[in-house]
Amino acid sequence: MKLRIRGNTLRLRLSQSEVEKIEQEKMITETTVFPDGEELQYVICPSDSSTNVTKKSEGILTRIEVSVEREVLKSWAKSEEVGLYGADPITVGSLELLVEKDFACINPRDGSDDGDSFPHPASSESDSD
Repeated sequence: MKLRIRGNTLRLRLSQSEVEKIEQEKMITETTVFPDGEELQYVICPSDSSTNVTKKSEGILTRIEVSVEREVLKSWAKSEEVGLYGADPITVGSLELLVEKDFACINPRDGSDDGDSFPHPASSESDSD
């Protein structure tokens, strides 16, 4: 799972195997460890209630947890839809939440592994020409 943050937009991009886990109602967790030992953990998990984003800090760990309604996640995982889009209110303004299927890069970069990414729609169009 990839995390992208820009301003008040939080975007999670899931690989094919992660989308399969979501369809099976499993939680997905990634952790980034910084040189000083502090950790940023980001999680997406099915929820029985409404979609929610929480941030918790305990010691060296900061955890961003995105909970999305179970049936919404399962339906999305089975579909051809690229993403789930919505907005979650925060204290000032609004935090925009995007959950998307991660596509392989059209122009691969050295050191990147797109083996578990979804095929990029533009690359299949060019392959058929």
